Amino acid sequence: MNQYLIGNTVQLSFVIVTSANVPIDPSSLELRVVDPNSVETDFDLTTLTRTGAGLYNTTVEINVVGQWSYRWEATGNVYAAAEGYLNCLASAFAVPN
Repeated sequence: MNQYLIGNTVQLSFVIVTSANVPIDPSSLELRVVDPNSVETDFDLTTLTRTGAGLYNTTVEINVVGQWSYRWEATGNVYAAAEGYLNCLASAFAVPN
């Protein structure tokens, strides 16, 4: 259900395939993550982890309570995009930043 307690890390993953369902690496890939305070963090091919053809991920520290949004966007030799969100819940034991 995309809910995490503050202080956790979350792995965000993206799979890129052709119309024939064949994994493909893009010439450009960007991940934008926006926290509940509207602070944006950007990742690209130099800061994302490639785990196989067309398979990318990164780990994000969830340190602000509220709804987080993210968008993957591949361009160049292939165009693909995906968006999602996750919720960071407060904890009686962890003080939010």
